[in-house]
Amino acid sequence: FIDGFSNTSVPCSVALPVAISERRVKPLNIDGSLDDWSAADAIQLDQSLVRMLNRPALQHQALQPAAFPASIFTAWSDDNLYIAFRLGGVSALDLRSTHNFVDYQSRRAWGEDLCEILIQPIDIDNALGPVLHVVCKPSGPWVERKQSGLNQTWEPFEGSSVRYASSVDPATQIWRGEIAIPW
Repeated sequence: FIDGFSNTSVPCSVALPVAISERRVKPLNIDGSLDDWSAADAIQLDQSLVRMLNRPALQHQALQPAAFPASIFTAWSDDNLYIAFRLGGVSALDLRSTHNFVDYQSRRAWGEDLCEILIQPIDIDNALGPVLHVVCKPSGPWVERKQSGLNQTWEPFEGSSVRYASSVDPATQIWRGEIAIPW
């Protein structure tokens, strides 16, 4: 990373799962079970993700792995981008109260389990489209879009036809989710 003000070079570690997403001919059953997915669809299979930065990790300038393994699957069709995930260590096992938005405090979501997906389309002429932020919760999705122009804020993307299903296994604390995002 090169600081734009002081032109100082700072080493920075990044971890990103990258893989090919295959075209899906057979339709997926969006039910939260992951029975339609195989290891060939995985961009990450039963490996730990990187934990969100905390103070000790920041002071040591080190990436810390998450405590539980995760799996991420992708596919696409003419109509949808499909993403599925399996996450361990979920604490939202006994949902008695829930809300359909994300409560940000100091630009971070605290106190709830989330799976966040950021998508930005690139047109044939390499023009960038609006960034779509899809937040999956065990209780349902929240979709917002970055507005263009000077005031680039996240605005709710109401009426989107995103389909989402999830299941949480209380015994293993495993959360499974599937989402279909229309092009």
